[in-house]
Amino acid sequence: MDASVDYSDSALVCFDLSDMICLVTSLDVVGVKHLSKALDTLLTIGLPRERFRVVLNRADSKVGLDASDVERVMKIRVDAM
Repeated sequence: MDASVDYSDSALVCFDLSDMICLVTSLDVVGVKHLSKALDTLLTIGLPRERFRVVLNRADSKVGLDASDVERVMKIRVDAM
C-alpha cells in the first residue's frame, strides 16, 4: 500500500496487519524529514521498529547526504538503495 505522511484509518489497519513496512525516501532534506515524521508516527502508535525497512530512492544523487547520514540521524538501518 502506498500511503502519505497523513495516514488514514485504513492505512493504519494495513500497517498493523503487516509483517514488514517499507519506508521509501530520497536523499534530500524534505525526504528525510518525511521519513522522520513517518517513523515517529508509526512508533507512537506502537508498531515495532523491527518491521520497518528503509529504501533510499535515487541514492546516487549528489545532494550532500548519504545513507550513513540517514542511519545516524534516524537511528535505523538503510536496507536498500
